[in-house]
Amino acid sequence: MPIRVGDLITDTQELTDTEFGAYVRLLFHHWKKDSIPADPARLGMIAPTAPAVWDSLKDYFEPHPDDPKRLINKNCLEAKDNVKDMTRKNRRSAWCRWHPGEPFPEDLANFADECASGDASA
Repeated sequence: MPIRVGDLITDTQELTDTEFGAYVRLLFHHWKKDSIPADPARLGMIAPTAPAVWDSLKDYFEPHPDDPKRLINKNCLEAKDNVKDMTRKNRRSAWCRWHPGEPFPEDLANFADECASGDASA
């Protein structure tokens, strides 16, 4: 997960250390799973202090448009999309460098998406 330290510190400077730790753990879970649960008890399984500090963190998340039991963080989703785009561009660039004039195979484009999301098996 790419972290822009300046933005993270600026966006969370009003949080206590405990709140910040819970927020970062929730972001890491969000990065892996594309959302977090909306149920505070389930949040506690991801970040043990999250239920106690949820009032300070809830403004960083919004309801998932397709699933009311899940929450999303738009910054995290945008970062994930950027990583997928860069992976696709880099894979295409490497293909063009090492296979000049050959068409880019679509199965490699799909593999690039899997690698960016961390779902590709080695």
